[in-house]
Amino acid sequence: MHIRWKFIIVLLLGMSAFSCSYREKSLSSPPISFSVMSFNVGDTNWSFPSADQISQVIRETGPPDILLLQEVRGERQVEQLSQMLHYPDYIAVPYKRQHSVCLAIFSMFPIDHPDYLYFRSSSQGSGALCSVVNLGGFPILVCSVHLDQIPSKRRLKNGYVDQTVEHTTRQLWDEIFGDTVRSRSAAELIEWVQGKGYPSIIIGGDFNTIPFSKAVMAMDAAFEDALWPSIDYFTGTYFKINSPLLPRVDYIFHSSDLKAYDPRVIKNSPGDHYPVRAKFKSRINNTVSSIQYPVLKMKSGNS
Repeated sequence: MHIRWKFIIVLLLGMSAFSCSYREKSLSSPPISFSVMSFNVGDTNWSFPSADQISQVIRETGPPDILLLQEVRGERQVEQLSQMLHYPDYIAVPYKRQHSVCLAIFSMFPIDHPDYLYFRSSSQGSGALCSVVNLGGFPILVCSVHLDQIPSKRRLKNGYVDQTVEHTTRQLWDEIFGDTVRSRSAAELIEWVQGKGYPSIIIGGDFNTIPFSKAVMAMDAAFEDALWPSIDYFTGTYFKINSPLLPRVDYIFHSSDLKAYDPRVIKNSPGDHYPVRAKFKSRINNTVSSIQYPVLKMKSGNS
């Protein structure tokens, strides 16, 4: 009888341990996986491709789970793109404080808590739009960004940049070693985004500067470039320029808890920028917890 009770106690303890183990696993989920595209859909001298032209390029590679656009032609085009590409959620804000041009975020997942920033150092009123994308209960802070253009670009009548090697060399020197509006805006962006307290972050946009510039190096120090390392890391994204080497000025940066894979530059565009695209997954399994994430609030455009 004594042996039988020992057996029953051991059996109950084993069942309890199994129950605890099963409960812990039930609170875990497989790594999150999703796709992101960043695309400046404007054109030289504020010429704008149609929603049909933009959506065709995006459909050819498959609409990503999260789409970050810059220079969208107003709220009407934002609505058209959401309908054409079947995005249930989207937000937009005027770019450069101009109501005719927008930064936008489209998502297949629920989005909430929009916020935006116009860079203090920008004379053009450039800025960033962000929101929280809820992927199955796990929030990711997502931002669409546009930084100021490099000044004194010399253009032909057809809109193509055409300047001397000396002029371009001076610009590159300033971007790599100088203190520019782009490097100051990047520092402001990093502080603003990190101050929100979200561990998982995606930032995509037109930074108007090259890899190894002071602005991009600051972003690299805080985040990871989705195209590094890949064969497209040095692939140009701005193509309306008379040069054998096209500059890459469009990026997707991400926090270290996310891993990028299949990154690429899509060499198709109705405007003057190629889109950048990548897939992401979490580096570790995500476990449901009682962590209280911060809530973003909409701010005034002049804040």
